[in-house]
Amino acid sequence: MKFLNTIPVISLRKEPSEKSELVSQLLFGEEYVVLDRYSDWLLVQCEHDNYEGWLSKSQHAGATKTESNPLDEWLVSKPFFEIKQGSAALLLPFGSSLGALSDDISAETLVKWQESGSIGRASGQSADQIMRNAMMLLGSPYLWGGRNPFGYDCSGFVQVVFKMAGLTLPRDASQQASVGQMIDFVDYASAGDLAFFENEAGQIVHVGIIDGKGGIIHCSGFVRNDSLDAHGIFNRQWRHHTHKLRFIRRIF
Repeated sequence: MKFLNTIPVISLRKEPSEKSELVSQLLFGEEYVVLDRYSDWLLVQCEHDNYEGWLSKSQHAGATKTESNPLDEWLVSKPFFEIKQGSAALLLPFGSSLGALSDDISAETLVKWQESGSIGRASGQSADQIMRNAMMLLGSPYLWGGRNPFGYDCSGFVQVVFKMAGLTLPRDASQQASVGQMIDFVDYASAGDLAFFENEAGQIVHVGIIDGKGGIIHCSGFVRNDSLDAHGIFNRQWRHHTHKLRFIRRIF
């Protein structure tokens, strides 16, 4: 049985404990299935990327996903969008799906939200639109396991930006590194390509979005725009390279 997240953000933990490591988050409208139960915790698997984590039962609303909803195609396209749902005011983060809202949203309201730039369809976006969305999130802080503007990790940031374009990516940078077409040289890269970076052991540990202007947008400390060359990411503030480039992949 598929369940639907009906609160703005749910934290997923590595172990069934509030003290355990944050491994990912479910955004409003994202689906999951329950794999196991332990005390007041549920082991769940996210439908969009098959990622697993422990969810507190107190955040499990129990709303089931039975059929497609016309609102599924609409995602929040601003960093945050406040929506009135009954007596509650929901502050929905970028990339949230409206599919978890009640189905009595009028066409007039949808048009109003769309014209204000608050929502957009989860498909058909160009590399330029991806870059605009990435730039819009500049300054969002870093949070290990985060997937919303109050805190992203590097791969969570990339995953949600591409979700807005209707493209599903795996959760972790090492998994994302297997998607798309390899690009041989930095000079051949285009806006929207993904650059991957390695540690001293040769493991993929970081990812960012190439801006097509000699730079990269990535989350390191916060979402930032740094220079990119054949060696890796050059931090203009610190005047040295911070990440070693491994390769580049094209997703489009």
